[in-house]
Amino acid sequence: MALAALPQTFPAMRLVPFLLVPALMLSGCISSTGRSTDPGRGLGATAEEQQKNEAETRADIAILSAGKTPDDPDASAACDQARERLIARGSTIESLVWEALISSPDWGVRLGCVEVLQAIGTRASVEKLMAVLDDPEPLVAFHADVTLRVMFDHREIPTAGQPIGSNQLPPVPVRPATDNDPEADRKLWAAWHAQYAKLLRAAWEDWWKTAKSRAILDPSITRKSAR
Repeated sequence: MALAALPQTFPAMRLVPFLLVPALMLSGCISSTGRSTDPGRGLGATAEEQQKNEAETRADIAILSAGKTPDDPDASAACDQARERLIARGSTIESLVWEALISSPDWGVRLGCVEVLQAIGTRASVEKLMAVLDDPEPLVAFHADVTLRVMFDHREIPTAGQPIGSNQLPPVPVRPATDNDPEADRKLWAAWHAQYAKLLRAAWEDWWKTAKSRAILDPSITRKSAR
């Protein structure tokens, strides 16, 4: 999927340039140990340093909620800064991000966690992203689906004009050229997701069962099998 084709009325995929990082980790091209370059945050940190780092990480994850209000410059700036700090900590904080992604009642936090995982996520994040494909907030699911598509160069939702696939998923409707509603794309996705969210998650999980088992034999097969 061409990134330029993403609906422009959706919140921007602000971390798209980082998507190459987890893709390389998944393909075995770079290490996925996630060791941070920040002193005091690596494997050699003391218990006190680890507790401080965890508290700082949780605080920054909570600030991601501000991303729900993109029209508020101060809130957007706070969200951007928190996200950058989380990314700087590397994948050593991956489990804390997963925890918030799966359990936070705040969809702004969950959306922000998807964005952070776009930058720091390792192979272990794949199933966590699939778990939110049926998230109650359609935007969280949308960003998770796009992240997986870019990671693997694979899609489960047919493009516009294609028939329903073997996974029983139809294309997402495209708004008419005459529809000038700035929320049209969001509404179309939300309506599609309300009907097909469970199927979308099941389709990706079924695909991953095959791709994951093949990847055990050859770390580079994960991306190849998606082509």
